[in-house]
Amino acid sequence: MKTLRCDQCSSTDLTRLAEGEYRCNHCKSRMHVQAAPALKIEVVKPGAREKKSPLYTAGMVVLMLGLLIGAVSLRAQRQERLRDERRQRALQRDIARSIESRMGTKPLHVQEITSGRLAGSGGPLAVGANSSGTPSDTQPSRPVEYGSEAVVAPKVVRASFTDAVALPDRIGNVYFVGIYKNTGEAAIDHPRVEVTLWDGKKQKLAVAAGFAPFGNLLPGEEVPVKILVQHAPAYESASYHVAPEAVRFGTPARFKLTVETPKLEPALFGSYRLRGSVRNADTQEVQFVHLAALLLDAKHTIVGLVDGFVGQRNLPAGDHSPFSLQATLVRAAPTSFRLYTFARPVRP
Repeated sequence: MKTLRCDQCSSTDLTRLAEGEYRCNHCKSRMHVQAAPALKIEVVKPGAREKKSPLYTAGMVVLMLGLLIGAVSLRAQRQERLRDERRQRALQRDIARSIESRMGTKPLHVQEITSGRLAGSGGPLAVGANSSGTPSDTQPSRPVEYGSEAVVAPKVVRASFTDAVALPDRIGNVYFVGIYKNTGEAAIDHPRVEVTLWDGKKQKLAVAAGFAPFGNLLPGEEVPVKILVQHAPAYESASYHVAPEAVRFGTPARFKLTVETPKLEPALFGSYRLRGSVRNADTQEVQFVHLAALLLDAKHTIVGLVDGFVGQRNLPAGDHSPFSLQATLVRAAPTSFRLYTFARPVRP
């Protein structure tokens, strides 16, 4: 039971004046106390049941229906499985009777068929076999050896790099340009050339490598290759090395591209500009049309190189695209040029 105290001085010396009203005998102040509500206790009579809500009743009905449907479904599946097993056993008995009637052997059991004993040595199918399981009226097979005339030799992979010249720029670099040719029988993947610079005592000074502007090269095709040697030292001679590798995947594609009205014109600072238009004369759309031109003098010696793409990425069949490419490395005035074209197929 809680002890009443004065709200002003906390004294417990109180005098009850009326229901809920008290006076403090210490400080003479009055205080009012609200009585706590009485707890209502409901007594459930024996045998009385709690009334269930309609939602609870509906849920129980749905649950019972679900359990009933599940039980019916499981029973139907079990019956179907039993019927399948009976059909399989009947089919196996029919197969055994058919084999027995054709071969005239002892009756075959289903277990012998399903366990694979029919194919084993000495099994029911080994009619007329000896103790080792080999039929007595046959001879063992012998291998047949085929000579080199039946073996297809791999295609020869071979390439050459010729007519190479050095084209120095104005900041100390040297570009080596030459003609890479596929002289073998297989398509070459990413033609690559390696150049080595030597001094007068055959001491190695620098090594550099460069790739062809086209991704692959068919037998008999050629393409110019440019190799950059940055800050090239003073050298006496240069040697070139090629190690061609065959295309491993896919088949290289070639398209009919025609160059219309090409013009090679002098430009500023001793350079030249190649202008014209390239047309897709093929029946298939192509992309990344690439042009490379070797600039030649009167003796057909390489004096420069033009290399670049046309501005239009995809070139539909019959369409054309103008181009303007500049050659900055030209060591002499060209009198002719040799133009190479390449394009990639548009992948679906």
